[in-house]
Amino acid sequence: MSGIDKHVAADGSVEPDGLKAQAPSVANDGTQPKPKRGKKLKASSDDASSVSVQSESGLPRFYEMRDSGLFYVSQDEPPAWISGRFKLPAMARTEESAGWSIVGEFVNGDGVTQVVTTPLADFYSNPSTVLRRYADKGLPIASSKKATERFIEAHVRSKIAGRADIRDSVGWHRGFDAYVLPNQTITKGDDIRVVFEPPLGCTDIETKGDLAEWKEGVCSLVTGHAYGELCLAHSFVGPMLKLCGSSGYGFNLVGPSSSAKTTLLRCAASTWGSRRFVRSWGMTTNGVEAEVVLRNDNFFAVDELGLSDGGNLGAMIFSLTDGRGKGRAKSDGSARQRRVWATAFMSTSELGIAAHIEQAGARSRAGHNVRMIDITIDGSRPGGFFDGSESREHYAALADAISDHTSRFYGSAGPEFIKEIIQRPDQIRDEAKRIINDFVKHHVPAGASGQVSRVGRCFALTAAAGEIAAALNILPFELNSITAAAARLFREWIAQRGGAGAAEDFEAVERMRHFLQLHHMSRFVVLGSEGSWRSQMVAGFKHKGGDHFYVNDAAFAEALNGLDLRLAADSLARLGYLVKDRQGKRKNVIKVEGRPTRLYKIKTSILSTLEKGDESVVDEDDGPSVEERGNAP
Repeated sequence: MSGIDKHVAADGSVEPDGLKAQAPSVANDGTQPKPKRGKKLKASSDDASSVSVQSESGLPRFYEMRDSGLFYVSQDEPPAWISGRFKLPAMARTEESAGWSIVGEFVNGDGVTQVVTTPLADFYSNPSTVLRRYADKGLPIASSKKATERFIEAHVRSKIAGRADIRDSVGWHRGFDAYVLPNQTITKGDDIRVVFEPPLGCTDIETKGDLAEWKEGVCSLVTGHAYGELCLAHSFVGPMLKLCGSSGYGFNLVGPSSSAKTTLLRCAASTWGSRRFVRSWGMTTNGVEAEVVLRNDNFFAVDELGLSDGGNLGAMIFSLTDGRGKGRAKSDGSARQRRVWATAFMSTSELGIAAHIEQAGARSRAGHNVRMIDITIDGSRPGGFFDGSESREHYAALADAISDHTSRFYGSAGPEFIKEIIQRPDQIRDEAKRIINDFVKHHVPAGASGQVSRVGRCFALTAAAGEIAAALNILPFELNSITAAAARLFREWIAQRGGAGAAEDFEAVERMRHFLQLHHMSRFVVLGSEGSWRSQMVAGFKHKGGDHFYVNDAAFAEALNGLDLRLAADSLARLGYLVKDRQGKRKNVIKVEGRPTRLYKIKTSILSTLEKGDESVVDEDDGPSVEERGNAP
């Protein structure tokens, strides 16, 4: 399907695709033009092959569409050729009944059906633009001034009964009854007509090979590899976001060079198009916005996060997932309509999100890591993102095979998935919600923080999209294999972040631990020796051989470096490192040089080398000594 799904004649009858001669023209008053007595209509010399003088229905008086094109036929002059053959199947307009445009359709010299949608205002204010639009797509037009004026007149005076909706972005339209892709519009029924002219750069959703070839050539190579199955499943999430009422999110494949992360990104992109479908992170924030609009309700694949501007990366992530562009003003000062989108995305990187942001001197936030989720592998794995214990040469050959096949088979699976959703959106929505709820119930830890629960639902939606694609025989994976892969990688993500608590908890612990590791020997006064202390930057106090540091307000703020101090203190307390007083207050009262002073009481166990966020830290106040533990049975 291209441009318009169905053509309607001026009399309301359905016209078949193609450009066949139609009924004679009818003037505005309903009469047919008649030549004057004694004169005969002659075909022009360039119309020798024409055997018909019939006109397209709806054309104004004196205009006829013959086999060789549009002619002006009057009683006073020989028929004059104006242009090649074309049809005017519909008037198009936005959902607000604005932006009225005339839709023209013709077959160019290469046999390609072209659709030209031209604002009605251009026919009056800028006719040269109209001619350029048609000529650019291959319609021959006579060059004389009179011919071009008649070409314009034939459009504006024609009776066009058909109506079409203008869509200026890809994705869902009319609820879930139509889905616009740059190269086709998929609709639930022939009565839905949508016009879409892709902007520059929106030509990379394309098809090569059929679905069976893609499944055999691409999918079979990643079957049984959890990361590969998850990546392919994630490529189907975009069309499911609105269906499931979810905002956008993405995964960032983090691993060393030559770990197959770009190969899996291309593998996922092959659901929709060729390698050109994959973008590079070497874009500005505005560039990312322009690109992601072309992936509305679809999949956005971006390679090499290291090419991004780390200082703006956090803003890019929020923009990608929030689905709203920046507010901009027109030249007259009025507000432009904001761009909106809902997108599932995937990226590759050698460093995690937080590291990229902090390398640029910006501050990483917990919200970044739950919107763009790092999937990190151990660089010592021989297969990188492939599972197994074969040789590195084996996995290198596998990556080469996948890369080769994704250049030969692509773009067939995504449209097939859309067609299935359009036919039964409610059924697919209900099945997706069932899978999501079941995943959350069995794989999100009880008492997990809101951040972990949110990421868990992201893994769950990816699993749901993949399982549904498998059930529809679009993905050739066994049922429940994608759910198992998503559950395993979600568990690994929890372990890598340090637990199921809030990221802010772990960040507070890390910052306080770092501060104390640097300064606990130099800036903490041993209680009872205050008079002999010479430091000018006292951070607090400690008992000689004691189990706690007593941190003053200035040092507490210095250590936590911009975190909300009350929330950070609560995080330290929740993880067992800060001791509150008997009334539950965050500070304890101790005597310093005989005066009561309120200070934060931090356990020395925070200096432990145990993994970040380990909540099973042994409290020296309550547990056995090292010697006692060594002698325990």
